[in-house]
Amino acid sequence: MQRKSATPVPRDARRGRTAAWLAALVAVSLLVVAGGLWWQRRSEPARRPDVVFLLIDTLRADRLSCYGYPRPTSPFLDSLAADGVLFEDVTCQFSWTRPSMVSLMEGRYLTAYRDAIEDGVPTLPDAFQRAGYRTVGLVANASVNAETGFARGFDHYDSGDLKASGPIYADFLRDVDELSSSLWQPLQTALARDEHGERPPLFLYLHVMDVHDPYDPYPEFDAALPSTSSAPVLPLDWQRETLRAKGAPAADLKAHEQALGELAEERGRYDQGVRHTDQALQRLFARLRELGVLDHTVLAIAADHGEGLWEHLTPSSDAELATLPPAEFFYQKHGASQFQEVLATPLILSGPGVVRGLRVREAVENVDLFPTLLELCDLPRPNGLHGRSLAPVLRGDGEPASLARDFVYSFGVHGNALREVATGLKLIMPRGKALAAGHELQLYDLKSDPEERDDLARARPADVKRLVAAFLAWEQAYPTAASLRDRTVERLKAEQGELLRGLGYTGLDVGGDQ
Repeated sequence: MQRKSATPVPRDARRGRTAAWLAALVAVSLLVVAGGLWWQRRSEPARRPDVVFLLIDTLRADRLSCYGYPRPTSPFLDSLAADGVLFEDVTCQFSWTRPSMVSLMEGRYLTAYRDAIEDGVPTLPDAFQRAGYRTVGLVANASVNAETGFARGFDHYDSGDLKASGPIYADFLRDVDELSSSLWQPLQTALARDEHGERPPLFLYLHVMDVHDPYDPYPEFDAALPSTSSAPVLPLDWQRETLRAKGAPAADLKAHEQALGELAEERGRYDQGVRHTDQALQRLFARLRELGVLDHTVLAIAADHGEGLWEHLTPSSDAELATLPPAEFFYQKHGASQFQEVLATPLILSGPGVVRGLRVREAVENVDLFPTLLELCDLPRPNGLHGRSLAPVLRGDGEPASLARDFVYSFGVHGNALREVATGLKLIMPRGKALAAGHELQLYDLKSDPEERDDLARARPADVKRLVAAFLAWEQAYPTAASLRDRTVERLKAEQGELLRGLGYTGLDVGGDQ
């Protein structure tokens, strides 16, 4: 029997079957690989972002170009703001460095004088260190030192050699470039990788203070920022008129004019100090970028407080003011002020997941930074924080209106301040030297009087009482353990009580330091 030969399969058909088989094999392989990658992503989450927290000591928000200042003081900081979110209305919680940094690092309000980190209270570096971050802090302000608890939570902390009790500002401390030179070795240690090429995320805190007085001249900026062309004190004749009304009689008008001209030039030197800091920070960040620190990084830029540049009177009695020269008659520096030039500070954030180019008008506070950084890095929030996280707005999945708060608060050695956000009414409650000098409660409408010239306290007693009640409720809700240095609790209670009894608040325990 003759065997029939099999019908030959055409070459094209054989190629088609082979191609189909190979395609099916590739598809299955891709599914296996994709499934493996998917499972790896689920089981091995990406490393958390690095964090760089830059604190610029004594920086007024209104002296930055990105905050509307017409002079070119901050091109580099402006570029960082354009790459992230800028908060237009920020209030610091204390008018001088150490208590302000206690509040910021603890994420808590101060309703009493406190100049050291409280034992047992979680701090910002604590939270990151416990989450596995390597933590490095370099501080140019020697008062923010290990002796006052600020080194807690840092693997490496350097606040210089001067002690907090020494003449901290007798010689100007490390500028940005000098601080940078101390940074690279501990940073190299923090960035060291293991045998697998991995490293933990980094929390870096840099605290610079080139803007702080004395306001050194920087001739390299004379062309762009002449020291004689700073923004004037407003209204234009306010200083002259106030000197004539309350100041010591000048030997001649030329003496006062010369003094006021010198103060104007000092204001211009402050502007140059901002530009110097901005340029030095640009160099520092270029080096950080070379080291890969800024590749996957949450960046936060803030200030502990602003600066008085002779826009208001020194908190002394009228009799004492009449003996002072213009440079002391008008107030310079910050610790004894509760006016906006001191309380209004910048806040800029950028990084992974943060929207770009957003400006937020709603009022926020420095106390909000702690919970915000934690949420941006997906870290748990410890109990006891008083601030609110701004992360939903930064990520673009929350409306700025969700930040709405009724009041913002600041506590101070010589006065406390409360501002009602909706109305713009701001209450200043004197204490300390200001109270002893006979100063009374002050009320300003910042919407119509942003320079805080027209005191409305006597004309609007109902608003004063309402805001005092709001302040007392806040003070009761957030009690602070004081760390008094030079005054007793009893004296402060007596001062505050005497002030408030005149408004009908009798029998209340309203001491400032409890």
